[in-house]
Amino acid sequence: MAERRTSVARRQADGGVGVEAAARRAELRMLAAGACTVIGVEVTVVLAAGRAWFMLPALVATAVALVVLVWLAADALVVRSSTRERVRGSGGMSPMTQARWRL
Repeated sequence: MAERRTSVARRQADGGVGVEAAARRAELRMLAAGACTVIGVEVTVVLAAGRAWFMLPALVATAVALVVLVWLAADALVVRSSTRERVRGSGGMSPMTQARWRL
């Protein structure tokens, strides 16, 4: 059991466990926002087909949800790339970039 704890502690020190969890959380936030956006689009289409008075606020809410979805998609991409750089280095192999050697 002590050997397992050391390997987990070593991975955490390397940024392996917590960093992957941060990227996963960002992707889950994006997925949840995408699901809400799809539901909003469906509601807006149904309201537009029925010519309901509530279509305009639903359209505005759908547009806001789309902006939030794009923002969270950009956030997920940034978190994923910073995760990759933190674990594997920036790609440059000089002391200035503080990159780690790849094994």
